[in-house]
Amino acid sequence: MASDDAPESLGPGGRALWESITRDLELRPDERALLKEAARTQDVVDALSAALEKHGPLSEGSKGQLRVSPIVGELRQQRLTLVRLLGALGIPEGEYEARPVTTTNRARKAAAARWAARHG
Repeated sequence: MASDDAPESLGPGGRALWESITRDLELRPDERALLKEAARTQDVVDALSAALEKHGPLSEGSKGQLRVSPIVGELRQQRLTLVRLLGALGIPEGEYEARPVTTTNRARKAAAARWAARHG
C-alpha cells in the first residue's frame, strides 16, 4: 500500500472518504490510523443504511407489537462515531473536503509553540 492508497479492505463509501481526505492532506501515522477507522465506520454506516432501507425503521417484537428496529439505534451510534473520528482529524461534520496542507502545518507549529511557551 502506497502512502496515500486506501486500504484494500474498504468498501466504496470508505474508499471515497479516504480519497477525499488524502487527496489534499498529508497525514501523520496516527492520523492515518484514525482515518482508517473513520473509513471503516463509513462502510458500516453504508451497510446499516442499506439494511434500514430494505427492512424499514420498524420491526415486529416477540409478541407481535411494532417497535423501532435495532438498526435505527446502531446506525445513529455509528454516525456519531464517524463524526467523532472525523472531528479528531479536524474534519468538520458532513464535510469530507480536507484542509490545505499549509494550514495544517501552520496550525501544528502554532500549537507546538504554545505548548513550548507554557511548558518550556
